[in-house]
Amino acid sequence: MIARLLDVFVTLVLPAYAVVALGWGLARAPRIPLVLLTTFRRLVFDLILPLYLFRTLASVELPERFPIAYVVGYYGATLALYALVTALTWRRSGPGVANIQGLGSVYANAVLLGTPVITAALGDEAALPLFSLIGLHAPLLAFATGALAEIARPDGDAGLTALLRNIFLGLIRNPIILAIASGLAWNLLVGPLSADWQQATATAAKLIPPLALLAMGIGLASYRLRSAIAPALGVCATKLAAHPLIVAATLALLPGIPHLWWQTAVLMAALPTGVNVYLFAAQQRAGEAVAAATVTLATPASMLTMTAVIALTTL
Repeated sequence: MIARLLDVFVTLVLPAYAVVALGWGLARAPRIPLVLLTTFRRLVFDLILPLYLFRTLASVELPERFPIAYVVGYYGATLALYALVTALTWRRSGPGVANIQGLGSVYANAVLLGTPVITAALGDEAALPLFSLIGLHAPLLAFATGALAEIARPDGDAGLTALLRNIFLGLIRNPIILAIASGLAWNLLVGPLSADWQQATATAAKLIPPLALLAMGIGLASYRLRSAIAPALGVCATKLAAHPLIVAATLALLPGIPHLWWQTAVLMAALPTGVNVYLFAAQQRAGEAVAAATVTLATPASMLTMTAVIALTTL
């Protein structure tokens, strides 16, 4: 087992996180203009990565029958854990911070880190189950945290209608969501991309995951630990240990879940907290310090936990 852990760490986890560290180092280098790094990161997120997602989903072979229980099971377990963490920390931390702690316990860095790591570990066949989860990841959890924030506001006057409108506008402006929807639509309506197109774009497609990891490292450099290490450690432990365990147990109990799909869901749950949690915290003006510390701590800590989860799920 030790040999298996070492093999996973050296061949899969370490190279991916080394690229993240390189991005972090570039962002902290004094002579590299910040505007150049910011432009690169936006280019990756707004154009390069969406094209990669479109190509992948437009190329995969879709199953004849989509396992709905897979999505329901993953997000049922995820929302239950979110609610539990929020409820347990509500009285001690206050509703705003508790909401962010709950979100940080389940919101995965699914696009920038999950896409390259999970497809490297499980192969391109994992793209469909992975993007099936990613497609609902941001909108569902954004709705949950937004609704809870509105409920907790003593002077809240935005209402459900405004919340739904803001989420809808965010979805149609999100290049990641648009790429996933467009790729699936192309596959369903036109058919998979031809072998010639796939071959012509294969080299470029292999370069995009490292670019995503580099962009992630650049983004991480802007976060600081500050004074919220103690609560952040609890959120990190929940995200990296409790979340994958709960998802694994839930999907294992549901009939008809293909093994590869189960593996993909568990690996996605094992990913560290995504940077969007800090953006939600800043938007709601609550829990920014906890969110920043959680993202900063969870990413390096996940090197060990992701190694263990990949090794255990791919035995």
